[in-house]
Amino acid sequence: MKDEEFAFNLGGLLGFCIGFFPGFLAGISIPSLAWRSL
Repeated sequence: MKDEEFAFNLGGLLGFCIGFFPGFLAGISIPSLAWRSL
């Protein structure tokens, strides 16, 4: 694998994780917060 391909794949993976995890955590935390407030 070339260094450029590795950097590109790593950047894409980081971008995916940065985009995915906040939505994933919000999807977990918002229902739990709403459940506690009931």
